Amino acid sequence: MKNIKLLILIILTLKVLSAYNQTFTFQQSILSSSDDAEEKFDGSYVTTSSSDLEMMYDSWNNQGLQKVGLRFDNITIPANATITNAYIQFTADGSSSGNISITIKGENIAYSPTFSNSFNNISSRITTDSDTVWNPSSSWTNNASGIGQRTPDISTIVSEIITSNGWQSGNPITFILTGDGNSSDLREAYSFDGSASKAAELIIEYNPNSNVDLAISSINSPGNSNYPNPFSVVEVTISNYGNLPATNYSASYSINGNLIATEPVNVPLNLGQNTNFIFSQNANLDTIGNYIISAEVYINNDEDTVNNVFSKSITVVNEVDSLIFGQGSS
Repeated sequence: MKNIKLLILIILTLKVLSAYNQTFTFQQSILSSSDDAEEKFDGSYVTTSSSDLEMMYDSWNNQGLQKVGLRFDNITIPANATITNAYIQFTADGSSSGNISITIKGENIAYSPTFSNSFNNISSRITTDSDTVWNPSSSWTNNASGIGQRTPDISTIVSEIITSNGWQSGNPITFILTGDGNSSDLREAYSFDGSASKAAELIIEYNPNSNVDLAISSINSPGNSNYPNPFSVVEVTISNYGNLPATNYSASYSINGNLIATEPVNVPLNLGQNTNFIFSQNANLDTIGNYIISAEVYINNDEDTVNNVFSKSITVVNEVDSLIFGQGSS
C-alpha cells in the first residue's frame, strides 16, 4: 500500500513539473484600424487608415522611407514569462523583390497607446534596447503568408517589454519598423483596413514561470525634484510576476551606491499583485545636488533577478527665499 501511495505521489509530481516546463503558443492579430500605422520620413504625417503597409519606402504623399507601427492588444501571456520564440507573420499585398533591411524594435512601456494621426506619433515613442534585423525573402508573392513573410525571432524584444515598466498580462505590445530601400524593392503587406483577416499577426511561444518572481516596478517617492529634507520618505512598488505566492521577502534601498536600509516586507503577493512599501528608514537629502536612488527586493529562489532592482535620478534644489514687500510697493 505504501509503495502504491509513493508511486501516485511521484506521478503527480512529474505531472506538475511537466506542466511547468510546457511550452505554450499565443497568437494575436491586429484588432483595430488604429493599431497599425505609417509615419512619413520626417514625422509630419501619420496615417492609420491605409489599405496596406509599405515596408519601407512609400511614394504616396512623398512618405519616403517611412516608419511602420504595429500594436497587438490584449496579450494574455504571463507577465515575465520565458519567451522561447516570437515572430510577426505578414500577408503580402502585391509582389516585389530586391534586397532591403528592416530593423524591428518594441515600444518600451507598460501600456502602449493605440496610434493616432498626429505628428511623430510613431517616432516619438521610447523603444527597447533590443532589436532584430530582418532581410525579407527576395521574392514577395501576392497573398503569400509563409516563412518568406515572417520576421526572424523577436523574442528578445518581447522579453524586454514584459519584464520592465510594470507590464501586465493583457496589456498591448507594440513594434516599430524602420529600414532602407526604394520604390522598386519595398514589401507591401495587408493592413487591418485592407483586410482584417490578413492583418499582421504576432505569435509568441513561451514557458510560464514556475516560481516566484518579485520585481521593484517603481520608486514612487522621493520624486525627481526635491527641496532639501533630511527625512525624505522612500516608497516603492513591489510586484509579483511569478506563478507562486511570495512571502518572507525583504526590500532595501541605497543612495549613490551606499546601502541605507534593508527591511522585511510582510505583505503576501499572488501572481499579478503588487504592494506599495514605505521604508521606516527615511532618506537624508539635505544637501543640494543630484542623487541616484536604487531599490531592490530579495526572496529565496527568485526566478528572474534582473528586475529585482529599480533606479532613478533625483535632484535636490534650493527653496526660493521668501521676500517681504512694504505696503504700496509695486
